[in-house]
Amino acid sequence: MHNSSSTQPFAGMIANRASPLSLSAHERRDYSLARYIHSLMTESKANSFEKEVAQTCLKRVGDRDINDPRRGVIPFEILYGQRDLGVNPASAGGALVATGLGPYVDTNRAAPVLRQFGAEVVTGLVGNVTVPRGTARATIVFQGSETTPGTETANLAFGAIAASPKTATANVDVSRLMQMQSGPLVDQVLPTEFAGTAAELEDELGLAGTGAGGQPLGIINTPGIGTFNGASITYANTREAETDVLSVSAARAGGVSFACRPAIASVLSQRNGHSANAPIWTGPLARGQVNGCPALSSQSMPAGSLLCGDFGQVLILQWGLGVEIRVNPYANFQAGIANACMFLSMDIVVRQPAAFTLATGVT
Repeated sequence: MHNSSSTQPFAGMIANRASPLSLSAHERRDYSLARYIHSLMTESKANSFEKEVAQTCLKRVGDRDINDPRRGVIPFEILYGQRDLGVNPASAGGALVATGLGPYVDTNRAAPVLRQFGAEVVTGLVGNVTVPRGTARATIVFQGSETTPGTETANLAFGAIAASPKTATANVDVSRLMQMQSGPLVDQVLPTEFAGTAAELEDELGLAGTGAGGQPLGIINTPGIGTFNGASITYANTREAETDVLSVSAARAGGVSFACRPAIASVLSQRNGHSANAPIWTGPLARGQVNGCPALSSQSMPAGSLLCGDFGQVLILQWGLGVEIRVNPYANFQAGIANACMFLSMDIVVRQPAAFTLATGVT
C-alpha cells in the first residue's frame, strides 16, 4: 500500500481559508484599477464597485480595519502590479497619456514554469500552515491460511512542513498629471505588469528561492532532492533522471517534466537521444519534449541547470485574497506625486523533495 497524501489537492484540506470571490468575466472587465487608485489617493468616501470588492476581501480574511481610506486590496483574480508612473519621460508613464494609443506592449518576461507544469495554487490563507506528508509506507503481507492472523510489518510514518507568509513589496509612484491624463490604457498596463511580475516572482522563488533574507525556499535548494550528472550530458543521464523521479510513488500525481534555460535546451536539442536522428530535446526550444516528457525553457531557471521532476508536488501558497495596497498621497507633495505600496505574501512548499532531481554545470 502506498501513501497517497501528496496526490490529493491541498486547498480542500484547509479549514481556516477564505473562499475566493469568483468574480464574473463582466465584473473583471468593469473593475478599474485607475479609478480605485484615484479613490485611495483622494481618500474618496464615495462607494464604488472596486471598494466593495476590497472590503469583501478584507471581511473574508477577518480583517477588522476595512474602512481605512488609504488601504485596500486588489484581488488575485484581477492581478495588478507595479511601475513608477509619471508623465515625463514616456518610459515613466508619459506613454500612457491618452493620445489615441494602441494596445499596450508588455516588457520582456521569463516564461512561467510552475503553473504550466501543474503546481497547486492555494489562496485565501489566514494563519500559518502546516502541510502534512507521508514519510513511510504501509506494507502488505499475505496470510499463510485463512486462519492465520495478520501480522503488522511496518507502521505508517508522517512528517510536516511548516509554511508561513513571506512578503514581497513594490512601490508605484503616480503623478498628479498621470491621474488626470491617463486613459483606459492604464487599466491594461497595471494588470499586465503585475500578472507578469507575479508569475516571474513565483517561478524565481519556487524554482530557486534561497529560504534566506525573507525568501521562500525553492525546489533547487530544498534538502532531499536528487542529483544527476550534467557534464557532457547524455541521453542516459536524462533517462536516469526520469527513473529517479518515477521511483518515488508521489510522481504519479503529475508525471515527469523538465525545466532549464534556453541555452541548455539548445544544447539538448543538438545532443543525440536514443538515436542519431532523435535528439534529447525535440520541438521548439521554448516548449518541447525531453525523451517525450514535457519540457520548458525559462530565464527563471539558474544558468547551467536542468531540473527534472513532478511539479505537481509544488504548492504556491498565497495569504489573503489579493495584493494589499497602502497609499501615501503626500509622498512628494510639492511635485504632486503620490505613492502606492503593494504587498504580496506567499510561500512555496515542496511536498515530496525526492520527486525532483537536478543536474548542474550542464554542458
